[in-house]
Amino acid sequence: MPISPIMTEAFAFLHQGSQKHTSIQQKSTNLLLEPYKTNILSNLEDIHAKNLKTRLSAQTPIFKATDITRSMYYNDSGTAFVPSFLKKALLEVSERFIIRPLSLEELRQTVLYAKENQLHYTIRGAGTWPFGGSVPLNQDLVIETSELHFYRLNPEAQTLVVGPGVIFADMREYLAEQGFCLQSDITNANSGTICGWIATGGIGLGAYKYGHVKQSVLGLLFLTPDGTWHELTQEDELYQQVFGSEGQLGIVAGAILKVRPLSYVSKPVAFSFRVMSAVQKFLQQIGTWNLKPSSVLYFDAEYIKMIASIAQEKAECRLKEALENQDAFRVNHAREEFEVSQQTRKINHLVVMEFDTAEDYQAALKHIPFSKTSEPAAFLDGSFELMPTEVAHTFWEHRYAPVEMKPKGPMMLVSETILPLAELSNYGAFLQASVSQTTQNPIKLEGHLLNAHEIMIQAIILGDPDVKRHLAYFAAIPWMTQAALQCHGRLYGVGIWNLPFLSQTVLNGTNGTIHALRNAKAQLDPGNLLNQCKFINTQGQGLPLKMFSILSSPLLRVGMYCVQKLQNSKSKLMRPLSW
Repeated sequence: MPISPIMTEAFAFLHQGSQKHTSIQQKSTNLLLEPYKTNILSNLEDIHAKNLKTRLSAQTPIFKATDITRSMYYNDSGTAFVPSFLKKALLEVSERFIIRPLSLEELRQTVLYAKENQLHYTIRGAGTWPFGGSVPLNQDLVIETSELHFYRLNPEAQTLVVGPGVIFADMREYLAEQGFCLQSDITNANSGTICGWIATGGIGLGAYKYGHVKQSVLGLLFLTPDGTWHELTQEDELYQQVFGSEGQLGIVAGAILKVRPLSYVSKPVAFSFRVMSAVQKFLQQIGTWNLKPSSVLYFDAEYIKMIASIAQEKAECRLKEALENQDAFRVNHAREEFEVSQQTRKINHLVVMEFDTAEDYQAALKHIPFSKTSEPAAFLDGSFELMPTEVAHTFWEHRYAPVEMKPKGPMMLVSETILPLAELSNYGAFLQASVSQTTQNPIKLEGHLLNAHEIMIQAIILGDPDVKRHLAYFAAIPWMTQAALQCHGRLYGVGIWNLPFLSQTVLNGTNGTIHALRNAKAQLDPGNLLNQCKFINTQGQGLPLKMFSILSSPLLRVGMYCVQKLQNSKSKLMRPLSW
């Protein structure tokens, strides 16, 4: 099927835009890598680095990781928290060398060279995905896309074209200046590449109204491991398989996205609930009412308590500074923030929804819970209270600060899964009984309602690697993930660290089954060169990682069965054993 002139022009820009961008990037690259210049120039003893260098520009960085940069390239936002002894036992984390292509043609030449010489390689964007997807293993080449940072907006067609190095933070700012915004966004305010997010089947802000990221993407420039470019549109079968494939089929080297005019209407509304079962019923009712909030967020009592504590500390600091400077305006503002933090401490469970059009907000006001009342009311067998506007705005603004509580740990250990909405209360109750009570370290829950039937849940436990108990907290992550699967949930991503659960889950965002994805992998990457040891690519997995993948989940299921039996026991002597 022929593609439209707008799409043709967008694909042409992707092919040509990086070439024009190269000269600009060369200057910034030299400045950025000045501290590592000796390393770049002298550590090219590897024959493949020397041969590949002849195909690329003289300015293209090819280098070995140093002791300083190794901590970055050998981790992502989740792998950094895995105890070092466990990483060493399960993986050989190492790289042959790192390359930063300065154009898409250089990216293609690197992939071609890897195929010709049967070299394994890992693609790295911003390294913000927590499951080990960008970690180099067994002397992988690391192909980093950070230099491929080019983009173009078509205001008339309301489309945005981005290269593989473009991060959300830059586009959020750029589009706002042009009067536009993304339909889907991530909660990590300052990082994450758009193309990497597409490959992992991204879900985030705006999901309830605007759908899965797939609904926002009109086309993909896709590079398969044989060095072939594919201009994919929504009608192509391969397009459907890319989302959630976690970089197993090729490289998302560019994307054409729908954008929307920036809405200057933002109406956050917040409701508090005493029990999680009432939250569950209320969230289910949103779909029944056919409301259209852009996003619906959920926070449990422990999460709220932590955020309120942090907000109070910040307000006290601002108040002290304002009093010292005798700034009356800032004094009043700090006092208002302090009062809101005190008010939120009393909340057990909170649901925040944001409406981005006046029409959607007016439609919501027709329903009983949105009537302005400061008194608790009963609805759907659950007590709820419509919270003041200040509370709603505070927690809506918190959407871009998901790691705000990290210093309290100082590590955030997170299990990220997608649950049937009907299982939310059961899941929360089980984690409370099996983890919070056992460790005396409360689980904190944050949720993003995806549609009328599903919610993405982040179960968070704070840990400290300098304390022996940290291992127990770390062990809670797979336990929480297994609990979600027991509640008929599914994984948000696999990478390395969720390999034990692969056989139990439905793929996130992909079109078809794991079997279909493996068939596509066999056709497009028969040498299993791309992203070894991760997700469906078992190439290079050592015996320890295989045993970890095979045995962990059955052991967790047995443990979970025993705990549930003990908890349900009528004997008071047996119940403490479940702890």
